[in-house]
Amino acid sequence: MNILHIGTDESYDIEIREDELPKITNAQLKRLRITRAELRRCFAEGMRLMRDQGPGARVRPVAMGTLDGEWEVHIVRYSPLNDPPMLKRAKGKA
Repeated sequence: MNILHIGTDESYDIEIREDELPKITNAQLKRLRITRAELRRCFAEGMRLMRDQGPGARVRPVAMGTLDGEWEVHIVRYSPLNDPPMLKRAKGKA
């Protein structure tokens, strides 16, 4: 399943899965301050960037709005605080 994280003004990311793209409402897009076309472009760019990552890479694609209103997609490493496999270990389910 392909996933894109959207950086928000509130300093946290929102995870969007590929199968959720058609279900995102106009109100949600407005809250994220992104157009549907720009979201789709960012999603495609994130998937292109992830092709270069190996299966064990602990990274994720994150789209972030710039000060000039454009959107950029970057590959970002997971923090130990939000890395899914590390969270399972912390709960004793490794």
